[in-house]
Order: sequence, then C-alpha cells, then structure tokens
Amino acid sequence: MRNKSVWPRGGGETANNSQKPPKGRTFWMMDQMEKQNRYNGFTNYETWAVSLWMSNDRAAFDYFRTLAFVTLSTEKSRSTKESAPEDSIRSLANTLRQEFEERSPVREHATVYADLMNAALSEVDWYELADNLLSDLTEDEEG
Repeated sequence: MRNKSVWPRGGGETANNSQKPPKGRTFWMMDQMEKQNRYNGFTNYETWAVSLWMSNDRAAFDYFRTLAFVTLSTEKSRSTKESAPEDSIRSLANTLRQEFEERSPVREHATVYADLMNAALSEVDWYELADNLLSDLTEDEEG
C-alpha cells in the first residue's frame, strides 16, 4: 500500500496550500516535540545521569564546582570580555568530558560493555552541563 501522507515531500509544493499547517502552529509543534525529547529538564537521559552523579554527594559536588571556578577564573584572564563566558563553557565542557572518559572503568577494554559505555558518554551534552555549573557559580557570586 502506498503511503498517503497529507504532508508533501520535497520542496513542499502542493496543489492546495491549505494542507500546510499555519506557521505559528508548526513552531509550536516543534517546540512541544523538543520538550518531549528532554529528560527531567536535560537534553537526554545520559546528560541527566551524569549531572546527577556530579552532584550526588558533597565531595563530587565540591570537586566539580571547584573545577568550574578554576575554569572561569582562567578563562576570564585569558579571554576578551565578550568571549569569556563562551570560552569558559567550552573549556569546562572539554574538561568534564575528559574527566569522565579517563575515569571510565571500561576505558581500556574491548568489550560490549565498553562499547555501550562509550556510546552513552558520547550522547552526553557536556556543553549543557558546563553551562549549568558556570551559571550556578555566577548566580551564587551575584546573590
């Protein structure tokens, strides 16, 4: 049976333009889909799980908070005023990714478990985690 989709494929030309959803509705639908694809406010499950473990106990929380503070201080002195926030987020995101990859218990093993762990870590939105850490740090400084 042929696919009788209401929505045209390709360039979107139809004989009847009434088949296209209104522009506002399309963006609303895309926004809703994006919200549904999130997990507990994070990009995905993997990002949420890493965030949870980063703040799971006081020692981990303090460690990552200190890492964020050091990164922020370093990037402020190294970057221009306009690029400092973006540079700090990028730098901290790379540091977080390296920290978790280096501490992986299956890092040097060729197993299905190593493949699955690496696949999960590759899904983590390190930028989002870094941005959250730095945002919390600057909010605490201001407040």
